[in-house]
Amino acid sequence: MMHLSWWLNFFNLPPEDTDVSSRERQFYRVISAALTFIPLILIFNFLGFGLVYILAFFGILDVADTKLLTVGTISLLLGLLHFPLYPLLRQRRLQIVALLLFLLDGLGRVSQVFLWQNFAIPLALLVFALVVVFLRFEGLDPRYKISITVIGAVFFAAILYFNSQIQYARLPLANISSMAGLSIYAIIILMNILLILVNAIFNFKTIAARLVTTFAFITIMSAVATLVIAALGNFYYSREQVFVQLKGVSDIKQSQIGNILTAMDNEISIPIKDPLTYQRIQFLLQAKRDNFSYQFNYDLIRANFVKLREQSNRYDEIFIVDSLGQVLISTTRNNEKQFYTGQRFFTRVLQGETFTIDTPPTGTASTSLLIMKPIEKNGAFIGAIVARSSLNEIKAVMETKTGIASTLETYLVGTDYTSVTVTRAGAGTLVSTDATINAIGSSNTLAGKGIYANYQQEAVLGNYAYIPAIETVLVSEVKQQEVVGSILRLIFSNLGVGFFTALMAFAIVFVTSRSISGPITDLVVRANRLAKGDMSASLTVDRQDEIGQLEETFNTVASELQILIQTLEQKVTDRTEDLQKQASRLRVAAEVARDATTARSLDELLNRSAQLVLDRFDFYHTGIFLIDARHEYAVLRASPTEAGRAMLERKHQLKVGQVGIVGSAAASGEPHIALDTGHDATYFDNPLLPNTRSEMGLPLKVNDQVIGVLDVQSEKAEAFNQDDIASLQIMADQLALAIQRAQLVEQLQKNLADLELAYQQFTLSSWRNFSNAAQNHTGYQFDGTKIIALNNLPTETADVIRQGKSALVSQSGENKTMLAVPVKLRDQVIGALKLEFNSATLSAETVKLAEEIAARLAVALENARLYTESKNQAARDRLASEISTKIGSSINIENILRTTVQELGRITPGAEVIVKIKKEQES
Repeated sequence: MMHLSWWLNFFNLPPEDTDVSSRERQFYRVISAALTFIPLILIFNFLGFGLVYILAFFGILDVADTKLLTVGTISLLLGLLHFPLYPLLRQRRLQIVALLLFLLDGLGRVSQVFLWQNFAIPLALLVFALVVVFLRFEGLDPRYKISITVIGAVFFAAILYFNSQIQYARLPLANISSMAGLSIYAIIILMNILLILVNAIFNFKTIAARLVTTFAFITIMSAVATLVIAALGNFYYSREQVFVQLKGVSDIKQSQIGNILTAMDNEISIPIKDPLTYQRIQFLLQAKRDNFSYQFNYDLIRANFVKLREQSNRYDEIFIVDSLGQVLISTTRNNEKQFYTGQRFFTRVLQGETFTIDTPPTGTASTSLLIMKPIEKNGAFIGAIVARSSLNEIKAVMETKTGIASTLETYLVGTDYTSVTVTRAGAGTLVSTDATINAIGSSNTLAGKGIYANYQQEAVLGNYAYIPAIETVLVSEVKQQEVVGSILRLIFSNLGVGFFTALMAFAIVFVTSRSISGPITDLVVRANRLAKGDMSASLTVDRQDEIGQLEETFNTVASELQILIQTLEQKVTDRTEDLQKQASRLRVAAEVARDATTARSLDELLNRSAQLVLDRFDFYHTGIFLIDARHEYAVLRASPTEAGRAMLERKHQLKVGQVGIVGSAAASGEPHIALDTGHDATYFDNPLLPNTRSEMGLPLKVNDQVIGVLDVQSEKAEAFNQDDIASLQIMADQLALAIQRAQLVEQLQKNLADLELAYQQFTLSSWRNFSNAAQNHTGYQFDGTKIIALNNLPTETADVIRQGKSALVSQSGENKTMLAVPVKLRDQVIGALKLEFNSATLSAETVKLAEEIAARLAVALENARLYTESKNQAARDRLASEISTKIGSSINIENILRTTVQELGRITPGAEVIVKIKKEQES
């Protein structure tokens, strides 16, 4: 048998995942709340329907239908099917859990249609509402939303389809047991929704508010369920009591009516029981009516009837009819000789009936009761004695109040559905109700009870019984309003008691929740004080439950935290000082690196960096070594100290990997520290630095390649620690990058200068060759009318070409000015432009324009030269190609030699061309 704690842990779901979005956390809260409460609520639904069945089984409710147990069993199975979803939720598979929750709930709705009559529409609407709820979940994947929509549509259609196809009897909503079960079902659904809202949607600020709200909902719903079942039970009990009372009233009145009919039957049977009187009546029915004997017997019989009527005082008329329905003798002479052949009583007497209710032949509105005794002779019907009586005695019986209810009404209804006795609506009221229809229209239902609408369309509780002797229905009715009113008074009294109970429960819950949340609130206040630094915050432990354990744990944590803070304060102070010192060193290192990077040359960079390190860190000596091209020596390149300058003059250098701290750091690429130079074997004792007590060599590395070493020395022993190494190494790394940048810049500048010089020399050489090879004139002159070729340069132009600068010469007395501008190409003068102006002065703009024209002229001349050279080169290539083609077309050596000499002579007229093959003896 599994331990109880295992089950508790099984239902204990993990907390929210703080690493996901708020939308996913909200989705998890809703799903976890649904999975927590739905199985529990379904199990209680099973218990509720079981309770309804038990109450009905013991007669407290009306119908003990086993389908109620089926509904409860389905709820229990659905609740148990939720248990496999707990492991899935622990695995954070929220989408699958949501889909399975919808499937289980939808299957529950579909299964209900097989058990409830006329409940398909609410079930379908519940499925639709469930689909809408799931579609509004922001954390649900769109694919699952589509699946839920499709499945919901299938469930919706299935409910409507199965409802239309089921033919067997299901639970009706009319009986009280079904109403009680349906009330529990509705309350369970509402409670489930409220619990999920309270625990997943609403964000309460205090635990007390959450507890009070939750217990209030549970208390109210439990009270409502109890009141509903109690009200339905009371209604059923009161209804059954009324039915029993109505049945008693009906039985009493039937008995009284039976006594009246028996008395009448006995009275009318007196003439028949007297043999002489009976013979005289037979004689009158068979004899002729005009003789003396007939008249004698007539007078005797009529006198007998009159006497009987006067003695009984209940008959309006006593008469004899023959077999043809004609009245022979009557206590009312005016009715003699009338024919009643078509009257109902005559038909009834022929059928052997004794009583009937009929309207008298005078056509008056009053209804009469007729007692009929047939007269026979030799077994053949020859006539009948009929007594007509008013219904006063029966009316008196029907109108007698019994006191069971103020709205009690009893009346008789004939087979024509009109009231025989007086109703509240008057005499002759049309009474076509369920009671009269069942009693008159059905030969099998002679008595019954039910709730139906009376002749005034008012809901009544009625009892009815058919009286065959007089062909009437005895109806006893009480207005349902009166019965319900008494039940409502009971319900109101129960509500008062329930409200008092709920209020008392609410007060108990409130006090209990305060006892739970109060210490937690106090704990929060103390925790806030502790968070603000109040180490004196502590709690008084006076409980043995989980809250007491929490208070004790808080006190322990607060005490340990106080001790920890006290011990940490000194550590924080010490660490702060170290951090401040380290921050200062890092700041100085950053400044050194920043200032070093602003140097314009490598030497300036090295000198400034060495000086900054010496000044900022207050070292005894600082030096920067760079590795030579062969990686053999670390050469001192910068040092601001006197000893350093002396070493620079001597071109001080140290062997890499062999001499001193610098050589060791240059070889290993790792910082090397001598905290006490007197005990460090690698220390190089420099006579120029006699006061050195500790030394540190920091490699200057770029891409894991050592390019130099930063050497710092102090007059103090153990002057360096790991923090110093870290901060100075940062500065050294930045300095190494700056050195590399400076070296690259110097190399780039040198390469650019060499390239520029080579390009200028190439340009000048090309123009000299072009000028010497060209057969063109030296220049041209335009005198205003024509262009004149020049063979020699003017003196002014030659000076400008030699000097490379523009010259402006004013010719005094002639009011003229000469401007000579050099034509430069890549800072090389390739010509000159001379302009003469008829003015004594020139503006700066004119000179600038002339210089721009000269610059563009240089570009145009360069383009023309390049074009000419390209053209000449193309011609040479073409001639070479033609000669090669002609030479290659011959395969005879002599022809090849002849062709070669001929073609070379053709392209070099006047030259002697000799082509000779070297003989072996000539070699």
